[in-house]
Amino acid sequence: MKRLIAVCVFLACCLCMNGFIIAPNQKNVVNTPTTQPDEALVFSARVENLLNRNNVYGDDFVSNEKLTNLAATALRSYADEHGFIEEGIVTQYVKDLYDIDLVITEDINRDMPKKDGYVYLIPRGFTEYKHDVILITDMGDYIEVISEVTITYHDLGTDKGIATTYIVKNENSPYEFNILNSVIDYNVGE
Repeated sequence: MKRLIAVCVFLACCLCMNGFIIAPNQKNVVNTPTTQPDEALVFSARVENLLNRNNVYGDDFVSNEKLTNLAATALRSYADEHGFIEEGIVTQYVKDLYDIDLVITEDINRDMPKKDGYVYLIPRGFTEYKHDVILITDMGDYIEVISEVTITYHDLGTDKGIATTYIVKNENSPYEFNILNSVIDYNVGE
Protein backbone atom coordinates (compact mmCIF):
# COMPACT_ATOMS: atom_id res chain seq x y z
CA MET A 1 0.00 0.00 0.00
CA LYS A 2 2.85 2.40 0.82
CA ARG A 3 4.43 1.57 -2.52
CA LEU A 4 1.18 2.32 -4.34
CA ILE A 5 0.86 5.70 -2.59
CA ALA A 6 4.53 6.50 -3.36
CA VAL A 7 4.04 5.59 -7.03
CA CYS A 8 0.84 7.71 -7.23
CA VAL A 9 2.61 10.70 -5.63
CA PHE A 10 5.55 10.22 -8.01
CA LEU A 11 3.25 10.13 -11.06
CA ALA A 12 1.31 13.18 -9.85
CA CYS A 13 4.56 15.07 -9.44
CA CYS A 14 5.66 14.01 -12.92
CA LEU A 15 2.38 15.27 -14.42
CA CYS A 16 2.69 18.59 -12.62
CA MET A 17 6.32 18.98 -13.67
CA ASN A 18 5.44 18.23 -17.29
CA GLY A 19 3.87 21.70 -17.58
CA PHE A 20 7.28 23.24 -16.84
CA ILE A 21 9.30 21.10 -19.21
CA ILE A 22 9.54 21.96 -22.89
CA ALA A 23 10.17 19.11 -25.24
CA PRO A 24 13.33 19.45 -27.35
CA ASN A 25 11.36 19.97 -30.56
CA GLN A 26 9.28 22.78 -29.05
CA LYS A 27 10.56 26.33 -28.81
CA ASN A 28 9.59 29.28 -26.72
CA VAL A 29 7.52 31.60 -28.85
CA VAL A 30 9.23 34.98 -29.03
CA ASN A 31 8.20 37.78 -31.31
CA THR A 32 11.27 38.14 -33.50
CA PRO A 33 11.47 39.75 -36.89
CA THR A 34 11.22 37.24 -39.70
CA THR A 35 13.43 39.27 -42.01
CA GLN A 36 16.90 40.69 -41.55
CA PRO A 37 17.30 44.46 -41.88
CA ASP A 38 18.26 45.55 -45.38
CA GLU A 39 22.07 45.95 -45.40
CA ALA A 40 21.84 48.95 -47.71
CA LEU A 41 19.47 50.72 -45.29
CA VAL A 42 21.74 49.99 -42.32
CA PHE A 43 24.77 51.29 -44.25
CA SER A 44 22.85 54.40 -45.33
CA ALA A 45 21.82 55.08 -41.71
CA ARG A 46 25.44 54.70 -40.55
CA VAL A 47 26.65 57.14 -43.22
CA GLU A 48 23.86 59.60 -42.39
CA ASN A 49 24.89 59.49 -38.71
CA LEU A 50 28.47 60.29 -39.74
CA LEU A 51 27.32 63.21 -41.90
CA ASN A 52 25.16 64.61 -39.10
CA ARG A 53 28.23 64.81 -36.85
CA ASN A 54 30.07 66.89 -39.44
CA ASN A 55 30.24 70.68 -39.37
CA VAL A 56 33.34 71.11 -41.55
CA TYR A 57 32.79 72.05 -45.20
CA GLY A 58 34.88 73.20 -48.15
CA ASP A 59 37.98 75.22 -47.24
CA ASP A 60 37.46 74.51 -43.52
CA PHE A 61 39.35 71.24 -44.08
CA VAL A 62 42.64 73.02 -44.80
CA SER A 63 42.65 75.47 -41.88
CA ASN A 64 43.86 74.26 -38.49
CA GLU A 65 42.15 77.22 -36.82
CA LYS A 66 38.80 76.49 -38.47
CA LEU A 67 39.10 72.75 -37.74
CA THR A 68 39.93 73.53 -34.11
CA ASN A 69 37.05 75.96 -33.64
CA LEU A 70 34.49 73.81 -35.46
CA ALA A 71 35.53 70.75 -33.46
CA ALA A 72 35.27 72.78 -30.25
CA THR A 73 31.76 73.84 -31.25
CA ALA A 74 30.78 70.20 -31.81
CA LEU A 75 32.34 69.32 -28.44
CA ARG A 76 30.85 72.26 -26.52
CA SER A 77 29.37 69.91 -23.90
CA TYR A 78 32.96 69.14 -22.81
CA ALA A 79 33.77 72.78 -22.02
CA ASP A 80 34.44 73.72 -18.42
CA GLU A 81 32.79 76.70 -16.70
CA HIS A 82 35.39 79.03 -18.28
CA GLY A 83 34.84 77.73 -21.83
CA PHE A 84 37.94 75.53 -22.14
CA ILE A 85 38.00 72.03 -23.64
CA GLU A 86 40.93 69.67 -23.19
CA GLU A 87 43.13 69.79 -26.28
CA GLY A 88 43.34 65.99 -26.43
CA ILE A 89 39.56 65.69 -26.75
CA VAL A 90 39.56 68.11 -29.69
CA THR A 91 42.49 66.48 -31.51
CA GLN A 92 41.07 62.97 -31.01
CA TYR A 93 37.66 64.06 -32.34
CA VAL A 94 39.28 65.49 -35.50
CA LYS A 95 41.39 62.34 -35.91
CA ASP A 96 38.36 60.05 -35.48
CA LEU A 97 36.08 61.97 -37.82
CA TYR A 98 38.51 63.24 -40.48
CA ASP A 99 41.75 61.27 -39.93
CA ILE A 100 43.60 64.57 -39.64
CA ASP A 101 46.42 64.96 -37.14
CA LEU A 102 45.42 68.39 -35.87
CA VAL A 103 48.25 70.56 -34.56
CA ILE A 104 47.02 73.22 -32.14
CA THR A 105 49.53 76.04 -31.85
CA GLU A 106 49.64 79.41 -30.08
CA ASP A 107 48.63 81.06 -33.36
CA ILE A 108 45.16 79.53 -33.17
CA ASN A 109 42.71 82.04 -31.72
CA ARG A 110 45.59 84.41 -31.04
CA ASP A 111 43.52 87.09 -29.30
CA MET A 112 41.38 84.71 -27.23
CA PRO A 113 41.94 83.54 -23.65
CA LYS A 114 44.61 80.82 -23.31
CA LYS A 115 45.11 77.90 -20.95
CA ASP A 116 47.94 75.42 -21.46
CA GLY A 117 46.66 72.10 -22.87
CA TYR A 118 43.18 73.46 -23.60
CA VAL A 119 41.20 74.95 -26.48
CA TYR A 120 39.01 77.96 -25.86
CA LEU A 121 35.41 77.63 -27.05
CA ILE A 122 34.68 81.01 -28.60
CA PRO A 123 31.29 82.21 -27.39
CA ARG A 124 29.14 82.59 -30.48
CA GLY A 125 26.18 81.12 -32.28
CA PHE A 126 26.66 77.90 -34.20
CA THR A 127 25.14 76.23 -37.22
CA GLU A 128 23.60 72.75 -37.21
CA TYR A 129 23.45 70.47 -40.25
CA LYS A 130 20.90 67.68 -40.76
CA HIS A 131 21.53 65.33 -43.69
CA ASP A 132 19.17 63.00 -45.54
CA VAL A 133 21.13 60.65 -47.77
CA ILE A 134 19.96 60.59 -51.38
CA LEU A 135 22.66 58.54 -53.12
CA ILE A 136 25.73 56.55 -52.10
CA THR A 137 28.20 55.57 -54.82
CA ASP A 138 31.23 53.35 -54.28
CA MET A 139 34.01 54.93 -56.32
CA GLY A 140 36.59 52.23 -55.50
CA ASP A 141 39.07 54.13 -53.30
CA TYR A 142 36.38 56.27 -51.67
CA ILE A 143 32.61 56.60 -51.38
CA GLU A 144 30.68 59.57 -52.71
CA VAL A 145 27.59 60.51 -50.72
CA ILE A 146 24.97 62.93 -52.02
CA SER A 147 22.61 64.23 -49.35
CA GLU A 148 19.99 66.86 -48.90
CA VAL A 149 21.07 69.02 -46.00
CA THR A 150 18.99 71.33 -43.84
CA ILE A 151 21.08 74.07 -42.29
CA THR A 152 19.80 75.70 -39.10
CA TYR A 153 21.60 78.89 -38.16
CA HIS A 154 22.07 80.20 -34.63
CA ASP A 155 19.35 82.80 -35.22
CA LEU A 156 17.00 79.90 -36.11
CA GLY A 157 16.98 80.78 -39.80
CA THR A 158 17.16 77.77 -42.10
CA ASP A 159 18.51 76.97 -45.52
CA LYS A 160 18.62 73.89 -47.72
CA GLY A 161 21.29 72.55 -49.97
CA ILE A 162 22.77 69.47 -51.55
CA ALA A 163 25.96 68.18 -49.94
CA THR A 164 28.54 66.11 -51.77
CA THR A 165 30.69 64.27 -49.24
CA TYR A 166 33.61 61.94 -49.84
CA ILE A 167 34.27 59.30 -47.20
CA VAL A 168 36.73 56.46 -46.87
CA LYS A 169 36.65 53.28 -44.78
CA ASN A 170 38.82 53.41 -41.66
CA GLU A 171 38.68 50.54 -39.19
CA ASN A 172 40.63 52.62 -36.65
CA SER A 173 37.85 55.19 -36.42
CA PRO A 174 34.93 54.59 -34.04
CA TYR A 175 32.72 55.80 -36.92
CA GLU A 176 34.24 53.15 -39.26
CA PHE A 177 34.71 55.88 -41.87
CA ASN A 178 36.44 59.23 -42.23
CA ILE A 179 35.19 62.27 -44.06
CA LEU A 180 37.72 63.38 -46.68
CA ASN A 181 35.83 66.42 -47.89
CA SER A 182 32.32 67.82 -47.99
CA VAL A 183 30.84 70.73 -49.90
CA ILE A 184 27.34 72.18 -49.92
CA ASP A 185 25.65 73.59 -53.01
CA TYR A 186 23.14 76.16 -51.77
CA ASN A 187 21.89 77.03 -55.25
CA VAL A 188 19.70 73.96 -55.58
CA GLY A 189 16.56 74.51 -57.63
CA GLU A 190 17.37 78.10 -58.62
